[in-house]
Amino acid sequence: MSVQIKGVGTIGGIDQGLTIVGVVTATTFVGNLTGNPTGSGADLTNLPAANLTGTLPAISGANLTNLPAANLTGTLPAISGANLTNLDASDLASGTVPDARISSSSVTQHVTAFDDNNIINDISILALKVSALENSAASNTNSTYVDTFQDGAGISNFSTSSRDSSGEYVSSMFDVVTNISAGWKGGGNQNTGTDAAGATSYTGYDGVSRSKGQIVGNSNFSGYNTFNIGHIFGASDNFEVIYNQRGNWHAIYRLHGNLGSNLSSIGTYRSEPGYSLASAFSSHMGGLTMAGAYPAPAGSNFDGTTFYRFYRLNNSMKITYYNSVSDVSLNSTILNDLRTSTSYVPNSNGFGKPTTINQQMLLGMGEGGSTSHMKIDMANTFAPGLTASGSVTSVTINAASTTSKMGVVVTYIDHSGTATLNTDLKLYLSANNGSNFTQVTLAALPLFATGVKMAKANDVTISNTGTQLKWKIEFANQASGSKETRVTGVSIQY
Repeated sequence: MSVQIKGVGTIGGIDQGLTIVGVVTATTFVGNLTGNPTGSGADLTNLPAANLTGTLPAISGANLTNLPAANLTGTLPAISGANLTNLDASDLASGTVPDARISSSSVTQHVTAFDDNNIINDISILALKVSALENSAASNTNSTYVDTFQDGAGISNFSTSSRDSSGEYVSSMFDVVTNISAGWKGGGNQNTGTDAAGATSYTGYDGVSRSKGQIVGNSNFSGYNTFNIGHIFGASDNFEVIYNQRGNWHAIYRLHGNLGSNLSSIGTYRSEPGYSLASAFSSHMGGLTMAGAYPAPAGSNFDGTTFYRFYRLNNSMKITYYNSVSDVSLNSTILNDLRTSTSYVPNSNGFGKPTTINQQMLLGMGEGGSTSHMKIDMANTFAPGLTASGSVTSVTINAASTTSKMGVVVTYIDHSGTATLNTDLKLYLSANNGSNFTQVTLAALPLFATGVKMAKANDVTISNTGTQLKWKIEFANQASGSKETRVTGVSIQY
């Protein structure tokens, strides 16, 4: 039997046994649905929560959003919190955060960095003061180097600059040297203007070839002889003369007064060593003063090689010596010893000690024994001159480990004018033995002492790292009487 329902109404009169096969389309169902109805529940909306009973199936909650926290009760399961972001730190009310979860930057950002530059600078300043007070040579520790220019041992190179030994400073003042090519004259009853018999050509340590620069062979020293270098030094001349003698029973002297310009007019020697006018000259001009020593160099006989240095600077005259039992030649070591020595000729009566002589001068020597040679190694006059620019470079300072940062404290004097830091006075640092230099930016510090200024640079990053450290000072815009800068000390931190 076929039942067809059209329109809206109620099916009545059927108690049981009605089976509907196919699809029933309806807008409203009254009563209970039994069996297995299928189809989409998309139109099931606005279901009262009270009608939802039982257990929800294990389905995705991806669309569960904006859940009020008040509705979350119970214990959260132990799941990943990877997506829990922007948690407010104030919500961490208890518990301990593991050390591994706190970065070092998270700690240090709240710590005031310790600045030790003031301490390091103070140590450098103290080192400079101690070095100056003790007149010490350049020295270094594992992290500090200091030089107050007591000598030139800490300097490897001067370029149109020099170290002043009396003031113990470096500047672009340097000596303009005029070499003297005159050789030996006199000897054997000859006049002071006559070439010494037997004298031959010799190129001295200063590179000057002197046609009468040496006398070699004992036969050329028959009997007692007095000789002189064939040059009259002016009253205001600064000069350095070095000669060496091999043998024994030396005599040494200086003759001064109004000598004029003619060597021959001074006088004629006797055949005696020159240590007094009476013993040295058979005849001489008036108004002369002679001072000397016999035997030289130290008031007693010495048999060997002796180097004598005559030096006058600003009218202050001194004579020092260096001797050796061996026959040696002048070299940089001996020269430095002569220039820094306090071994004056002779020590017994102070003849060679610093004294003021502002007169014309003739220098010479005599022999009274078995002399085998006399050689002139240096003879010059010099006058200090200030150049507009110059530089001074230190020796190599060996660091214990690779250095990438350095610092410096420098002391200086504005002898005239005022130096502008980093313009008129510049300082450079190197960690690779001077192959590369990095200019520092100097900043002024309080006075080191009365009239002595200070400047510093800290934590300078060096362009090329290494263990062989050097400093370099540069002077610029220097002019006599208007700007002369004198550096008195350097202390390097590394």
